[in-house]
Amino acid sequence: MYRIGLVGTGGVANIHFKGYKEILNERAIVTAGCDPNPSALAAFCDGRNIPHRFSDPGSLINSGEVDILVLLTPPAVRAEYIYPALEKGLHVLVEKPFGNTYKECLGYVEAARKSNARLAVSQNLRFYPDIEWAQEKVAAGELGKINYIASDHYQWRMQTGGWRKDEQRLEIAIFSIHILDRMRWVAGLIPKTISALTRSSWLPDSPRGEIFTDLRIEFEGGCIGHMTSSWYSRIQESRLRVDGTLGSLTTTRPDAVHDKAQGVIEVEGKGMERHDFNRARAVDKAFGYSLKHLIDAIDEGREPIHSGQDNLQTMTIVDGAYLSAERGGKPVTAEEIHQIK
Repeated sequence: MYRIGLVGTGGVANIHFKGYKEILNERAIVTAGCDPNPSALAAFCDGRNIPHRFSDPGSLINSGEVDILVLLTPPAVRAEYIYPALEKGLHVLVEKPFGNTYKECLGYVEAARKSNARLAVSQNLRFYPDIEWAQEKVAAGELGKINYIASDHYQWRMQTGGWRKDEQRLEIAIFSIHILDRMRWVAGLIPKTISALTRSSWLPDSPRGEIFTDLRIEFEGGCIGHMTSSWYSRIQESRLRVDGTLGSLTTTRPDAVHDKAQGVIEVEGKGMERHDFNRARAVDKAFGYSLKHLIDAIDEGREPIHSGQDNLQTMTIVDGAYLSAERGGKPVTAEEIHQIK
């Protein structure tokens, strides 16, 4: 049984905890919590019978009470915890974005490579049944060569409080990073150039960062990717589309994390098929599957499918999007992002 330590006991910690119990059963148990806020730490641990409690991550890392560290902190303080945990040999699952920049994340990946530990990024929006279905169809070659992939997401999510309100990097870093990651994962392609336009809110007492993003990616091999994501939409909707030389597929759901989704696929010579997906408590389970994939990789002695190394491609798109937006939407190459000092 793997012993899990959670760094950060805010709202998302509860979702992680429920997902682990739902998916992992006896393979993993949360044995420690860490938070500088003593009342938040006590409330979280008391209600879940978590025995070990720490006010600072250093004490948790050196305690010998955990095998896997799950970091739920804001990105600005990740370096303080990731490096010591990896040096100690602890496996690490970190919330996205797992660093502020591609360069910062590259440092974490290199540290993980030098250690005997695994580093994974909780890109949990991959682990919904319709998205896994789409990825399997593309990976099996059923759609042929992928020419186009698009994902559109509309929701009402104005950040009016908390640490995120003052973040300059907002919608892309908090939400679109999930969508960009799973587009790249479904397509199975490497980004070549990125262009993006962003908009911030015009409302009073609104967040500083962007709340709307329109983004295009040229992948190696010529595939075009497109994403539109808005936090200022009264009618919610979430869509994924993939077009290939042999067929197309789409998935739709009422919102990005809804339990229910519909999938449609049409392949040359096979006609159209429709699929209904319904996974109860899909949000919780997606977090559970994220940890499960890390534990599977540890047991099998390989890199997890959502490893830090893999997520460097996603961070390339994120950094490229912000740099392109600063330049008024002009394309930015992946090579330029990788060469930034």
